[in-house]
Amino acid sequence: MAETTLEKSQRLLKVGSAKDIQDFLPELITEYEKLDMVVWRAELDCDLYRIERYQYWKKRKLLGEIKWSDKEIEMEAKKESLKKFGDGLLNKKLVNHYKLNIEMLSQRNINIAVENKNLREAWL
Repeated sequence: MAETTLEKSQRLLKVGSAKDIQDFLPELITEYEKLDMVVWRAELDCDLYRIERYQYWKKRKLLGEIKWSDKEIEMEAKKESLKKFGDGLLNKKLVNHYKLNIEMLSQRNINIAVENKNLREAWL
């Protein structure tokens, strides 16, 4: 089984060298940006669909076909949009993990560089 990007970043946090981390960070950042764009698009589509469904139910209320309150219409529109786009919104949590791993790897890379500098200075 192939190692996922997040698994690889976790492994590098534990045992990665500065070179390994520097080589891997661009790949991690690219994956993060792609997934972030997918989540952004899903959120936008979800919001647009929710507005569309709200207008649909509001029109039906004005025509006297339903007797829902505005709050019930709003909840139904939200429920329908989440049912349709909820899977895409689940990636939001994954995006946060990518962002956190980027920050931790960047900090780990800095820490390794400082350790290496201190070791070099200790030998002088």
